[in-house]
Amino acid sequence: MSFRSRAAGLAGLALSLALGTSALAQDSKAPIKVGVLSDMSGPFADQAGTGSVTAAQLAVEEFAKEAGELKVEVVSADHQNKPDIGLATARRWLDQEGVSTIVDLPN
Repeated sequence: MSFRSRAAGLAGLALSLALGTSALAQDSKAPIKVGVLSDMSGPFADQAGTGSVTAAQLAVEEFAKEAGELKVEVVSADHQNKPDIGLATARRWLDQEGVSTIVDLPN
């Protein structure tokens, strides 16, 4: 993944976190969960994969310096380049696990 596309992804993550901040203003103890849904084992693993998870974690660490008491948690999963697995993961995250936003999705 090129530097430009990673930078754009991190900017999108930061924007998502900033927008999500107002939604959790009532309960600042609850963490914002960011899901990184990527291809960890298939043809796009070298371009995204674990590198995207690491980039998201670095963005969260950088954001934490300015976030005060706001907590952000990164969760990740491998969609295995299969739409049904990706959709099931996304639905579980959004419906059951409280994930606020899903990033990466390289394909």
